[in-house]
Amino acid sequence: MFVVNKAKTLLRYTSDTEITIPEGVETIGANVFQNHHEIKKVSISNGTKTISPYAFSCCSSLEELTIADTVEHIGEGAFDNCRQLKDLILPNSLQYIGRAAFFRCSKLKKIIIPEGTLQIADTAFLYCDSVEELFLPESLTILGDNVFFLCDHLHTIWLSKKCSLFEKVILNNIFDNTQKKDWVVEEFNVTKEELQEAKTREPQEDWGHIKVNFY
Repeated sequence: MFVVNKAKTLLRYTSDTEITIPEGVETIGANVFQNHHEIKKVSISNGTKTISPYAFSCCSSLEELTIADTVEHIGEGAFDNCRQLKDLILPNSLQYIGRAAFFRCSKLKKIIIPEGTLQIADTAFLYCDSVEELFLPESLTILGDNVFFLCDHLHTIWLSKKCSLFEKVILNNIFDNTQKKDWVVEEFNVTKEELQEAKTREPQEDWGHIKVNFY
């Protein structure tokens, strides 16, 4: 059973291993599902715009996550310590990713930030230490500090030539904040077709350096 107030905010629910947020909910309230270790699958339906801070924090068994293409805001710590989450498909409607939103999601291998996302706050993907490949959009205008801190297996970045954040991505979010300070950056120009193909396949082999693909 879900409890939703007049402001269309989900406040409470009855425990289950699979959760489907009902249509009509615009906001998933803070801490609603926090520490519910029994949850394995979450589907967020159309109409939801905001996932509030720590909404799904420490759902340690969460493996499958579907986010509707209406969500614009993912709050601080919303999915932190979801350590079984392997696949993350963020919606095209997304504009903001909050501080430590995906902290220690330690089984993620690929992060694709969709076009239209404007801001990623500090430490959003801190300790995602299995991530190998990162896709950043042209629309990104604000990137916090230590966003990819200790993503120690990250070796391939896809970045728009029009994105103004290249220096901050590399210098402040990878080299200065991981154990790979002695790595070499190798730059390549790629097509949009190569970009789309890369999003659907497994990450490529780690060659021991940071590879930046500009599209």
